[in-house]
Amino acid sequence: MKAYAGKPLDDKDLEEARTWGERLQVPEYERLLDLLRHAPFSKEQKAELQRWSSLYAVRLEESAGLDVVYDGEQQRTEMYDWAVSHANGFERRGSVRAFDNKYYSKAAVVGPISLGSPFHNAEFSYLTSVAEAELKIPVTGAYTIADWSFDERNRTPENLLQPAAERSRERKAARRDFVLEVARNLIRPNLEALITLGARWIQVDEPGRQPRRTSSISSSTASTPASRASTRCSRPTCASLITTCSFRRSSAWSTASSSRSASPITTAASWEHPTRRVRATR
Repeated sequence: MKAYAGKPLDDKDLEEARTWGERLQVPEYERLLDLLRHAPFSKEQKAELQRWSSLYAVRLEESAGLDVVYDGEQQRTEMYDWAVSHANGFERRGSVRAFDNKYYSKAAVVGPISLGSPFHNAEFSYLTSVAEAELKIPVTGAYTIADWSFDERNRTPENLLQPAAERSRERKAARRDFVLEVARNLIRPNLEALITLGARWIQVDEPGRQPRRTSSISSSTASTPASRASTRCSRPTCASLITTCSFRRSSAWSTASSSRSASPITTAASWEHPTRRVRATR
């Protein structure tokens, strides 16, 4: 982080990189030490630092004995910003506070949403070249992108003379249209690009998906055996648009119902496909 931010490095920093390189058996880590001695860094050198950071992270998880690994998004700016930066239809509106002293650049949807370019392909291609364990790729989901964006396209000025219930229905309909458009036109084509490259484990992250007190999911539903959890979606949902409409629930992550009355992305869950696995987390 210090090197990428352009802060001066001291001998302690270099020793730490050397120690972990030896401990994790990172191949040719001496090249990283040589790179760190040549600050400030060009754009190409910063990209190389990101790849080294990914390699160290993957080796750390593999050394811990994990069967499925990832690099902790070392090559992304931020989970929301990285997705929106590669999408059409959004405009920046400035930085907002997420929590504590953490900020992110918030955007507004102002036009039709589409994928500008697949935004995890380069990362996945590099990680597959260095990872020895099975690789997992996290992807920011449609619920979160919609929740963390301003909607200046689907929402219309409210008529305060309308009944409150009617205005509420219109707001919910606009939000639903927004979420489904992100799922159809941004998330799904990005996942398809990953699958084409050979991705088998894709995790859809939804920190922006807020639980509802009226959810029909009960403790008995949450513990539904995998043999009873297979279902076919009866209406479009974010998850069904991202992947397919019918899934077989993995018993290892069977924690939520994907019935007609509850979205498949309400709590942590995953679905298995003959060639890929998709996991959604709240």
